[in-house]
Amino acid sequence: MRDGDHEELVTGSAQAAKAAKRLRGLVAWVEKPGRITTGEEISVRVPEQWIYRA
Repeated sequence: MRDGDHEELVTGSAQAAKAAKRLRGLVAWVEKPGRITTGEEISVRVPEQWIYRA
């Protein structure tokens, strides 16, 4: 790497994160793989959505 390359990478990363603000996709995880059957209890957490007003 040339001198200054690291600074350009950091600046570019910061700009990319700023440009992607509120444009990111869905984030999810599965704690136990398998099928969900009718009547089975599940837990869903949905954070406050900036696009929808309460």
